[in-house]
Amino acid sequence: MPSSALYPAPSVCRRLLLYPSALSPVLPASYNDSFPDDCPPAAGELANDHTKCRSHFLRTFQANSFLLNHLSVLPDALAIDDGSTRLSWGELDHVVSCRSAWLLEKQCEPGDRVGLLMRNSSDYIPWVLAAISTGVWVVPLNWHLTEAEQRYIAEDSAMRLLVCDSDFAGRELGCDRFQAPVEHEPVKGLSLSEGSPAGGIMLYTSGTTGRPKGVQRRSPTTLGELKKQWCEFGASIGLDGGRHLVTGPLYHAAPLLFALYDLVNGGALMVMARFDAKKALELIDQFKISHSHWVPTMFVRALRLPEHSRDGFSGASLTLVLHGAAPIAPVVKRSVIEWWGPVLVEYWGGSESGAVSRCTSAQWLAHPGTVGKVLPHYEVIATRGGQALPEGEAGLLGIRLRSGEQAFSYWRDAEKTRKAYIKDAMFQLGDIGYVNEDYVYLLDRESHTVISGGVNIYPAEVEAALLQQALIADLAVFGVPDEEWGERLIAVLEVADDCRGKKSDAALSREILDDAAKVLASYKLPRELHFAEVGRNAAGKVPLASLRARYSS
Repeated sequence: MPSSALYPAPSVCRRLLLYPSALSPVLPASYNDSFPDDCPPAAGELANDHTKCRSHFLRTFQANSFLLNHLSVLPDALAIDDGSTRLSWGELDHVVSCRSAWLLEKQCEPGDRVGLLMRNSSDYIPWVLAAISTGVWVVPLNWHLTEAEQRYIAEDSAMRLLVCDSDFAGRELGCDRFQAPVEHEPVKGLSLSEGSPAGGIMLYTSGTTGRPKGVQRRSPTTLGELKKQWCEFGASIGLDGGRHLVTGPLYHAAPLLFALYDLVNGGALMVMARFDAKKALELIDQFKISHSHWVPTMFVRALRLPEHSRDGFSGASLTLVLHGAAPIAPVVKRSVIEWWGPVLVEYWGGSESGAVSRCTSAQWLAHPGTVGKVLPHYEVIATRGGQALPEGEAGLLGIRLRSGEQAFSYWRDAEKTRKAYIKDAMFQLGDIGYVNEDYVYLLDRESHTVISGGVNIYPAEVEAALLQQALIADLAVFGVPDEEWGERLIAVLEVADDCRGKKSDAALSREILDDAAKVLASYKLPRELHFAEVGRNAAGKVPLASLRARYSS
């Protein structure tokens, strides 16, 4: 596919225009009397009627929901679609108003925490907007967790109430439980303004290495400030109101926040209930998706699709595909860039910080191994023992808001919060790396570093080398206790489908280690290879704690 096909001039009607709420919409001169053929699918009767589409465009959308009331869009145009339920902008506004009224009736007050235990659907985002609009903090719950794990989060967060899908209606988490959707009329005369208290989103770390921790990022305290921050930050990373495909679970930070940034900038959301590589490619072409967020395992699954599925994908509408959450193998990233064009943008950060750096495809190709340049509001330096290291020298990466404020706190855990900051509001996410000319390079996680025979081994380096071998589909490299060496290196490997069953495990192990020895020092080679599923979670992360426990004996 020619790379030029990936950069059509964005049509005005695909980008829902933003106007100050006090002004009437002003149509650009290019509009004349005809409406373009690529008018976005709209709800109900607007789907194929361009005349009505234009007449509705001329009507200003006066939203009641404060976080949407700056938009002037087609009231009947598509806002959210999950494949079974479609909400127009007018319907979204009504649903958010009803949910806000319901939360107020349940006596939720600013600062309260409300849990969401729901699968991806058109109803998820309205609940988030409603809660934040009423000053409530949303606690998204991972529905893959066990009931006991969910109960821990509910109790730790002092959850006021829980809204859940019918699938989870039987869960007893120690707080009032309500099944979505709930019916309620909007509150008449409810007035929200720029200065109304804003809620937020309280994330819990994924807990791959221990108990999850509640994270409260520094967040604007008023709705006006929050809306401004979402709009401006979204636009700064490219989420400026393009049509957005949600591929990951909305209980994760990145899929949820990136979707919200595009939505408040006027972009419609297409929400996948669960990721399917073939379906995702079809949706991108069918709905002219501009933006999306993927994790590395999703790219791998797309690359494994049959040739006819890959060749049938155009992707001409794509302008931005964000990816992060886990390291990506260079061979995978390069293959996707060659296939889709230079639309991939990598970010580095964490639940505590949000995105810290951003890396375009061109930057990555020019600076192999980088996760990009530090975003303007952050400063990153390598440290050792809390002291800054010279540029280019590897150490534990320290992050600081340039404003000098603390970026986050751990919910009800002042001690963990204190330990997270080393000095002057600088905190660490546990990543080892270095900075060179403002580009950040990651070597590994501090907690992943293996010390074997007194020598540091970075599993990420070993993983990257092994993944160059075509017969390896996925893997995890980690250390387990060893009486003689202190720790020994183990690799759990998933073999590619076309290689499975053709050789014995012993033969495969010899082949893999012989090839790895060409690029890795002998002390970096895994002492044991196990052929089994890695078991990544929905965010693409490896459950290291369970793997270490399984292979430690």
